[in-house]
Amino acid sequence: TPRALNIGPLYGRHLTVGEIATLLQAELGVTTPWQLERETQPREMTYLSLDPSLSRRVLGIEDRWPGRAGLLAAAAWYRRFDAGHDARTVTLEQIVDYTSQTSHGRALS
Repeated sequence: TPRALNIGPLYGRHLTVGEIATLLQAELGVTTPWQLERETQPREMTYLSLDPSLSRRVLGIEDRWPGRAGLLAAAAWYRRFDAGHDARTVTLEQIVDYTSQTSHGRALS
């Protein structure tokens, strides 16, 4: 058994930080645009990635809410919670929705 498994999108299915910020702003109704800071900042990597292929082979899993779908689900959770819905209830409803897309823990084709 591996000591650690990476869970995440396959190479090429990633979203940039800008894409994530723009999507979440739109979904959450944030009207103030985000801005890329142009001043000198500490050096950062332009791309970070984990290889999920081992977890896919060992566990036989696939993305059920890949990239954009997962962000939309997260935004929906926050919208409902912000509207006064019970966090536990919203979470359990999303778990049912998430698991209904699977068969014995594996993504449906």
